[in-house]
Amino acid sequence: MPKKKLKWTHLAIEDMNNIKRTISEDNPSAAENMIKTIRNKVERLKDFPTSGRVVPEFQSPALREVIVPPYRVVYRVVSSEIHILRVWHSKQEIK
Repeated sequence: MPKKKLKWTHLAIEDMNNIKRTISEDNPSAAENMIKTIRNKVERLKDFPTSGRVVPEFQSPALREVIVPPYRVVYRVVSSEIHILRVWHSKQEIK
């Protein structure tokens, strides 16, 4: 099975920028490490697109997430692509 392509939505990119900015206020190197950790975990989805769990709040098999404590990376597999939809802090309410 060929690898799937990753597509980050505008909102997911904005989420990542906000995470980096917030953590950088106290510790710039920790911010870089967190962003790198999230990206590495997401990269694995190219080979294992259904490895994330179904998002409990929605109960839709099409909407999945990977956990990178304390963040939740929400994505959807669409044909040959993986759309990264949002990156939320685990304490945020998902709507």
